[in-house]
Amino acid sequence: LLINLHSEISQFPAKLDLDTLKITQLSTLSGSCSALDVHDNIYLNHQSKITKLSANGTTSTFWQTDTGTIDMLAISQNSVMVQVSQTGEKQLWQLGLNKDSQKGHERLLHDLGSTQTSFIDVSDDEQQLLFHSGLSRAQTIVTLSLVDSD
Repeated sequence: LLINLHSEISQFPAKLDLDTLKITQLSTLSGSCSALDVHDNIYLNHQSKITKLSANGTTSTFWQTDTGTIDMLAISQNSVMVQVSQTGEKQLWQLGLNKDSQKGHERLLHDLGSTQTSFIDVSDDEQQLLFHSGLSRAQTIVTLSLVDSD
């Protein structure tokens, strides 16, 4: 199981062995919201960019936003879904995983506006997105089924 290992100053991707409960740090590269694709590549959130740590140990910038801060990322079978916030407004972006060049395989999936609702996950087939309501004592969790408009 991929987890974020917290230190006093940062977070690092780590693996939790569910049989032994042993935690193994996977990289010294820090970042939040670690996510893992089907090829064991790790994606790390660095506020305005996503760094890809390949299974072979190489690192590269996967995507960067010039307009805000990355709040959350989640991976489906073919995409990375990213929530970006700027001055209280939120957008949900879809970034293709199967590509050679990083730009040109991204699309604004939904403009979330100033809602307190936040994106937290996507189904593997990209047919449902999971959101939660604003942080408070009571939360509402909702799913949104996607209908392709193309």
